[in-house]
Amino acid sequence: MPCVGGKNFTIPALGTCRAENLRFHVDGDRALFCAMIGNTQVTVPPPSTCKVAIVGLSPADTQMRRFTEKYNHGASYEEAALEAAFEGLGRDLTRMLNGLGVARKLGLHPLPESIDLNRSGHFLTTSLIKCASLTVHGSSSDFDPWKYESNVRCITERFVPEMLEHKSIEHILVLGSKAQKTLTEKVQVSGVSVHDYLSKRGKIVSYLPHPSGANRESVDLASLDREDFPTLQQHQERMWAKYKLRQRQRGKPLGDEASYKSTRASRWKAIARIRSALDA
Repeated sequence: MPCVGGKNFTIPALGTCRAENLRFHVDGDRALFCAMIGNTQVTVPPPSTCKVAIVGLSPADTQMRRFTEKYNHGASYEEAALEAAFEGLGRDLTRMLNGLGVARKLGLHPLPESIDLNRSGHFLTTSLIKCASLTVHGSSSDFDPWKYESNVRCITERFVPEMLEHKSIEHILVLGSKAQKTLTEKVQVSGVSVHDYLSKRGKIVSYLPHPSGANRESVDLASLDREDFPTLQQHQERMWAKYKLRQRQRGKPLGDEASYKSTRASRWKAIARIRSALDA
């Protein structure tokens, strides 16, 4: 049941469900849709032995379209939610879990790239904002969750208890910089950040790049086995060489080398910090 604005919400009948039928609450310029993606709301929950939670920011248009497609073709709400979770992102997520050593810690290395993370029994899959969040015009544009009361409420009253209720969860892997900023800086529980609140209760919260096309460089770095992870200089030189070739092939001028390499350094250092945190 949605936690805000949804007391009288009813899931549409099979075969008739469209995105607008799932909309149940408007908060400023964003709307919430009752498509609660992941494996935490299924009739048969993940095993109590799950040690890792994979946490997105919020389901978006891609996940909601997959949800309605499966639901309208006869899947139950729970089955549709499983099918839609991390739609299109599973392969890169699996690559990062292998490269960063998470799979090895679980005794599962290497995870096959074809694995269904939602059904494997090894992972809890959820998001900070459980329901899909789009603009009132239906766009999946980036947003700041802490600016919306409904989002903050979902994080503090649903996500945090969800993580603590699953006693077996040791690692919480959070995807994306907006989700990281939300938990480390912007949203508090009992006067401390959500990150610190969970950490003080024994949860190890780490942050992974969101597996989107815009983060390809970071995802590729996170997917490398430890022995293949380059030094900072190696990464900068390899990326600069690829960039020069690409620009030459396109007939375009080169940008500033120092600026280009500085950006590569920032991304390399971010992944190096993630590796160090997961090794601790």
